[in-house]
Amino acid sequence: QIVGVPAVLKWEEDYFIPLEEQEDLNIIYVYHDERGLPEWERMCQKFRYVGLSGVVGKDEVGVQKYLQLVQVANRYLCKVHGFAITREELMYKIPFTTVDSTTWKSGERYGDIMIWKGNRFIRTKDKNVKKDYKAYFEANHLDYQKIIDEDNYELSKSCILAFKEMEKQINSLYSVHP
Repeated sequence: QIVGVPAVLKWEEDYFIPLEEQEDLNIIYVYHDERGLPEWERMCQKFRYVGLSGVVGKDEVGVQKYLQLVQVANRYLCKVHGFAITREELMYKIPFTTVDSTTWKSGERYGDIMIWKGNRFIRTKDKNVKKDYKAYFEANHLDYQKIIDEDNYELSKSCILAFKEMEKQINSLYSVHP
């Protein structure tokens, strides 16, 4: 059931803003595209941290839309979180403050491995391709045989490693030091 914008605005005033002020929390207020650019600007003026959904798209139109929204937020010194956004092509182009995703769980979900190579992910479940990375796995203290056997824990570790390597590289582009 959709609660609607008026209910969300009331929750902001009655619950979220007081909680943020009393507890010094970074609450991320979520923008939905159908609310329009004036609402985005209002949110960026009013809140310290706002979030965007990852469904705008990764084509050039989507990238330009994200960049426009981030530029508005920057005018107000507002942080921007990208929900469900870890596609590397977006991460290189759009300076989000933070992002999240469940893609790192693809090892458990689909038997994938993920390797951060250069400036992109290699993602596969093909055992022959996995064999090509035996030295990589071993150098990173991953159990190669468990990777081949699709052990969920070991696959997750490989995906986490890939995301940590991506994070390091993306942060270096924006001079972020965690």
